[in-house]
Amino acid sequence: MSKQSLEKFLNEEFLHQGATQEKLKATDSFDNFVNLMVSLGNINYSFTEEEVKAFLLDKINENKKTKQDKADRAKAEIEAMNAPLEVKIEAKEKAQEIAEQEKKQIDDNWAKGVANWNYQFVESGIGYLTKGSLPIYP
Repeated sequence: MSKQSLEKFLNEEFLHQGATQEKLKATDSFDNFVNLMVSLGNINYSFTEEEVKAFLLDKINENKKTKQDKADRAKAEIEAMNAPLEVKIEAKEKAQEIAEQEKKQIDDNWAKGVANWNYQFVESGIGYLTKGSLPIYP
């Protein structure tokens, strides 16, 4: 049982097998999604429910960090501009406000997705696993 085995499953089976994705799309809860991943994966691979959940949480946290890094870069670019101090302060505050709103939106969407598992969340989760980025849910 290992993270490597889970990643191997995702790369060899999940990404290339439409049938695997279709089965996962049919789940009606987060737990059923995780259980089915384990069940499908344990045919040729070995990983646990905890590893699947941890993997998904790691990917979500990576996405949050990427969003924060983008916001930090945007703030640095604004600060580097040759503008009056008042303009820089106002732009910095606005960039921080946007970054905080994005983080809250990501956190809220994740909580809603797990609490109210639905087809859209499954589609987004599959899109996330296949494309490497977590979509923002409407």
